[in-house]
Amino acid sequence: MLDTGDDVIAKNMQLIAGRTAQAYNQRKSRKGAFWEDRYHATAVQADEHLARCLLYMDRNMVRAGAVAHPREWPVSSYSELIQPPQRYAITDHAKLMELLGIKRLGDLQHASDHFPVASPVQMKHF
Repeated sequence: MLDTGDDVIAKNMQLIAGRTAQAYNQRKSRKGAFWEDRYHATAVQADEHLARCLLYMDRNMVRAGAVAHPREWPVSSYSELIQPPQRYAITDHAKLMELLGIKRLGDLQHASDHFPVASPVQMKHF
């Protein structure tokens, strides 16, 4: 997302989080807090910082013990990167490759598949 300075990102994240929590709570017949903390924005630089942030997010379900590797979590950005959907893609692969300094989609997929999957203990230092 591109921050236009109009607080658009924060407002959209609040809307998404609220709707997601309502839908989940309704589906599971539960009440109460859904998210651990409130949304906060963090500026992310291109290149290695961006790559580390993407790695961190894709490893969340590994750290939680839900899967052994991000490829096993079908709704991760890792899955979209490895097998880009023909329609309704979320990731702008051309822009992502530009930000990461990668020339071809195959190089991006190869790099992503060869990042080490760290254990939960190792991931605490991310």
